[in-house]
Amino acid sequence: MGVNTVLRNLTFNEGDVILHLGTIYGACEKTIQSLSEVFPVAGYSVEITNPIEDEEIIKRFRNAVSAIQAQGKQARIAMFDTVLTFPGARFPWEALVEVCRELGVLSFIDGAHGVGHIDLAHLGSVGPDFMVSNCYK
Repeated sequence: MGVNTVLRNLTFNEGDVILHLGTIYGACEKTIQSLSEVFPVAGYSVEITNPIEDEEIIKRFRNAVSAIQAQGKQARIAMFDTVLTFPGARFPWEALVEVCRELGVLSFIDGAHGVGHIDLAHLGSVGPDFMVSNCYK
């Protein structure tokens, strides 16, 4: 519900891209696919295979934004997790929020697996543009 609330309340323009990691939760990816069928926005997946170092994730993310821009498009918003669904690994979401801010991309955190698993007390100081979660995991 929260993912739809955020993504369906943005105004997308031709050439806008929703950037996400290949590890995104399946329902979130389906939401992005659904949006691309009715709005002028496309999904772009950054593939990662675990194990992988945080620095490599950040490098691939930056490269993806550059590749999108090279196509004359704009990474409008990036969606990523606090903790991956599979394999349940902590994700460098704080660093990616900072990279998003630097590159002018909205940051959208799926914190569904973060609550109760990792410390989120610093969420306000990290300052993502959007964060959704639930408490049943």
